[in-house]
Amino acid sequence: MTNIPFIHLRTKSSYSLAESTIKIDKLVQLALKHNMPAIALTDNNNMFGALEFSLECQKNGIQPIIGTSINIFDISYQNRFSQLNFLVKNKKGYRNLLFLSSKSHIDKNIPSVGVSIDDIIEHSDGLICYLGGEFNPLLFYKLQNKHKLLQLFLDKLIKKFKDDLYFELQRIEDPLLEDFENEFIQLANQNNIPFIATNNIKFENIDDYNSHDALLCIAQKATINQKNRIRSNPNIFFKNSIEMIKLFEDIPEVIENNFKVALKCKFYPKE
Repeated sequence: MTNIPFIHLRTKSSYSLAESTIKIDKLVQLALKHNMPAIALTDNNNMFGALEFSLECQKNGIQPIIGTSINIFDISYQNRFSQLNFLVKNKKGYRNLLFLSSKSHIDKNIPSVGVSIDDIIEHSDGLICYLGGEFNPLLFYKLQNKHKLLQLFLDKLIKKFKDDLYFELQRIEDPLLEDFENEFIQLANQNNIPFIATNNIKFENIDDYNSHDALLCIAQKATINQKNRIRSNPNIFFKNSIEMIKLFEDIPEVIENNFKVALKCKFYPKE
């Protein structure tokens, strides 16, 4: 087993409205409790908590990694937009991500929150990009059997992000992700793209599952026993290094890759 601590690179705080129950100070305390030297904040379609998160991390001697997940309008499936995920490497990357995050909300030519892939390409300098999870654009292409478009889209990202492009594995007992994992790994190998590992964190521990599920009900104006609603996942809590390393013991390089990504992220707001 590796001695490298696991670094969480996908976490949602309560700024991801109606998605996460974790407040920023609690998120940082969890990283501190589990001896994690760094942690990323990747709220959904916003960077509202970036400064608060950065200051809280600095106060506790933890490296803040600033990021977000942004809807991509070019690729959708069953009325759901795909997403790309970003982490800030440097000051230019921070400015670019602030721009993209703002544009996703204020562009009057777009019917909902998000940006186009052309926006991403134009404002990608200083950013790490990773693809994975339930809104993975490659998964959306696969579900629609659009394999040529999948490769064209991937080639565009490879050309732009080069060594700052990663595939993201989640092992949270999601049937869609499980069905896609082998093909996803093959795509990574064919295109020489490294993997990172995440747990899509949205609540503190497994005992908070019911509370998180209730939050999703409120967001949907649904009841707990309603059948056709979005449900929580009991696996998306803040797992420690031992738990995450065990999940990926068959591909231990992902733990090291997470650590290497953290080392790349050298900028965060200080005031």
